[in-house]
Amino acid sequence: ATGETGAQGIQGIQGATGATGPQGATGADGAVGATGAQGIQGIQGATGATGPQGATGTQGIQGATGATGATGTFTATVNNGLNFSTPTNIQLGGALVTPTTITTSAANTLTLAGLQPGVAASDEILVVSGTGLVRKVAPTIADVRVVGTRNHISQDAGVGGNGSTMPGSDNIAIGAGAMNAAVAAGAPYGLLGNVAIGGGSQLARVNGDGSVAVGYGNLPLATTGNNVAVGGLNLTSATTGTANYVLGSQNLGSLTEGGSNAAMGVNNLTALTTGSSNHVFGHNSLQAITTQSQNIAIGSSVLPTAVGFKNIGVGSTALTSLGTGEDNVALGVNSGGALTTGNYNTFFGTEAGNRINDLTPNIRYTGGNFSLFLGSQTKAKHNVSNQLNIGNWIYGESGNIALGNFTGSALPTITSTNRLDVVTGNVRVRDITAAYTQVATDKVVVADANGVLRTVPASNVAIEPWFNMATGTSATANTQNIYQMGAVAIGGATAASFVVDGVTINPKLHVQGDISTSGKIYTTNSVYADYVFEKYFNGKSAINPNYEFKSLNYVRDFIKANNHLPGVTSISDLRKANNGYTFDMTKLTIQSLEKIEELYLHTIEQKDKIDTQQAEIDKLKKESEETKKRLERLEKLLLGKDK
Repeated sequence: ATGETGAQGIQGIQGATGATGPQGATGADGAVGATGAQGIQGIQGATGATGPQGATGTQGIQGATGATGATGTFTATVNNGLNFSTPTNIQLGGALVTPTTITTSAANTLTLAGLQPGVAASDEILVVSGTGLVRKVAPTIADVRVVGTRNHISQDAGVGGNGSTMPGSDNIAIGAGAMNAAVAAGAPYGLLGNVAIGGGSQLARVNGDGSVAVGYGNLPLATTGNNVAVGGLNLTSATTGTANYVLGSQNLGSLTEGGSNAAMGVNNLTALTTGSSNHVFGHNSLQAITTQSQNIAIGSSVLPTAVGFKNIGVGSTALTSLGTGEDNVALGVNSGGALTTGNYNTFFGTEAGNRINDLTPNIRYTGGNFSLFLGSQTKAKHNVSNQLNIGNWIYGESGNIALGNFTGSALPTITSTNRLDVVTGNVRVRDITAAYTQVATDKVVVADANGVLRTVPASNVAIEPWFNMATGTSATANTQNIYQMGAVAIGGATAASFVVDGVTINPKLHVQGDISTSGKIYTTNSVYADYVFEKYFNGKSAINPNYEFKSLNYVRDFIKANNHLPGVTSISDLRKANNGYTFDMTKLTIQSLEKIEELYLHTIEQKDKIDTQQAEIDKLKKESEETKKRLERLEKLLLGKDK
């Protein structure tokens, strides 16, 4: 029989709110509101522009002429350079009572006409200062006067008492004792065009032409002409020398007969007596030469002890120790500074050839001939002739050259059999010649264990087997991409062939040992293991049409029968050598990936079965719970009726 209706169950949870309905139609307009109160007054606007001016009115009538007034009086005072000649007449004249300026211009000038002749003995001179102030000064009569034939002398100069006479013509003598014993000379010019300005009996005995002495005590004994001395106490012993030129102080003090010497500075050529064509610019230079000629010194203490010929020093203390050497040239501060004896040496650069060679401490280049040092602080070997040092990079002796960096090391030992010795660094030769066709007699340059270059037949040298990928020519650098067509063996002598799956493999690369890489390894193959998924889900595979997906039962039976997975190479099919089995890594990789993909598919199938079984279990559990509850309610009902 049908049981009683059960009690009403509890109310279920409220459902979700439904979607918003469409918008309703717009309602009618409301009634118009009342008019609002009036707003506050706005600010006043800007004032407008002024209107045009009105027309001028007509002139009024002239008034009547008034009566004549009474006669007036004139009262005035004058000063500041003005006066009354009569009560009504003002004239120029009188004392100034205030600073007064009269301004003129190019058009309005100031002229004083009718001036009277002056008196030279008592009159003063009217002058104008830089600010236009008019003053008077007492006149000064010049000390210089013209005597003889256009000679200009001062009172304490010239021949005779009080500068009264001067032989010759066009001479100038100003200063105590200047040209005071000058003698008229004969042809072709005589005593002509000499200038002596200053004290100390300058050009006192001159009898030639064209000499100049300006300063003090210059050329006091000179008789011949064409000498120039500007300064003090220059050419003090010169008698018959000519064409000497001096600017400075105490230069050429011992010279008597030499000519064509030039000195500018202080205390230069102080011992020279009869030498010629020596030139100095500086201080305390060329102080030892006496009769030598053709030396040049520019700088301070240059060639101070030199007594040779044709030496040239430019720069302070250049060739400062040289004694008897000749034909030496030094350019630079202290260049060749240690040389005492030697000829035909050349130094260019600061301290050139004056640096200590590390092999001989404290011993410098003091003697030697025909050496060349080019560059600042270049080193030199002690007393070795025919040296060459360029910048401490190129060093040579007697025509043999060594290349390297010798700045921080000793100069190299030169071997006479090696014309060129590259001590440090590499040798690079570019573009020796144009295109060249090799011949059988050509040789190759090689270096022995000591770096000495030698030639050997070309047949003795192996030809580079690697080629540049970009050009197809022999490779020349380890940064180029290279190739070669044969097999390569590393760690072994051969790249032996072997058989895999019945196929003989001839490897292009064989490594006898381990291989490591910091990059990746790539290979090329015709198939990839994704054919497993393709076959499983699509029913066929375009990648590998022959592939068949095997069930787990098939796999289990195959493993029991063959002791290896289906589709994987058996160990019985591999080649075994003394060092182990040989197999195809690419093939094995594909086979392994195939098994992994198959394993995933089997796992997925098992999961699907497990999920289905779990759903059935959950359903049975639910039905069991419902049955249990129904039985419990039925039991309660039955127990209630019995009561």
